[in-house]
Amino acid sequence: MSDEFAQVISDTHAVVTTNAEEWAPRYRRYIGQINAVIPLIGTTRKKFRAWGPLEIHMTVGNAATAKKASDLVFQLRYNGQVVGRLQYKEKNGASGKVWLEIDKESKSNEEHFEYVTENKKPVEWDSPEGKRFRKHFLDRENSSSETSKRKQGKEEHRLESRLLTEFRKKVSGEKALVGIQPVMLGGIFFSMPTPLKASGEGVKPAYSGNKGGGIDILARKIVGGVSCLHVIELKDENKSSEPPGRVVRQAIKYAVFIRELLRGDEGQKWWELFGFKKLPDSLSITAMTFMPAAPAKKDNDFSFCGKRYPLPGPKEDFIRLDAAYFIEHGPKLTIIPKDG
Repeated sequence: MSDEFAQVISDTHAVVTTNAEEWAPRYRRYIGQINAVIPLIGTTRKKFRAWGPLEIHMTVGNAATAKKASDLVFQLRYNGQVVGRLQYKEKNGASGKVWLEIDKESKSNEEHFEYVTENKKPVEWDSPEGKRFRKHFLDRENSSSETSKRKQGKEEHRLESRLLTEFRKKVSGEKALVGIQPVMLGGIFFSMPTPLKASGEGVKPAYSGNKGGGIDILARKIVGGVSCLHVIELKDENKSSEPPGRVVRQAIKYAVFIRELLRGDEGQKWWELFGFKKLPDSLSITAMTFMPAAPAKKDNDFSFCGKRYPLPGPKEDFIRLDAAYFIEHGPKLTIIPKDG
């Protein structure tokens, strides 16, 4: 184990284990409260419709601190970017209502999506303002105007949303990448947090505690007939200054943390939350980069794909590396094969 990826694994393992006294108790609390609140997430979510193209997301932090339905805050996202929040609230035992809060995103909504509001307080989801909000984004989605095409928000958020929707498809013939499904939280999209610094913070792994970066996409994919956990680092560009071999290092860092989480006291519970059954004696996690195809096929780097690295510890656990490149043709997504 002398190459650059092995060094990233070794360095990250040292950072994660050294700081285990901080993150381990915190993630133990997370999983306990999340498991307690998942049924509540499901029943509360059924009290409103998302009205596509808006998507519903949940944060681990909110799920881990909620004790009742009114504590749950559902993010509304358009093109992957947060444009509002929904909460279900009851007053004095009366039938509850769903409330839309958009004040925190008002500046961003106006800048990226041309939605202007003067409401500083939450409004009912079924109020005229709530209906205007939904109609605005529906009209944008169906618009052919150059302004709507030009203003799409942050590209990486849009791409993440596109891929999550693609991965969630059930019919193999309709999917660009067969055999993959995103990990969901109570049937809702979410970002899995880590205590490691996000990408762009340098090559060396660094600890960030409860302000660490989130995994772009956590997914399950069939590999050799077995469903494996995939930690995916997403980029909206394929550029020489940030080549795939560098991008995949961030996925490796996050995968090392997930492995330590799964080998901790509550590992079986996290494994089940990710959609699996019995935690295997030998664990293999795929660290993967997903980005647009380069203009020349020869520049799509597959050199590290399929490499396997053992992880420190008594268990025979491994990290496997992979990469995927794609081309967007309007609503169609085409995956560039390794030998294509």
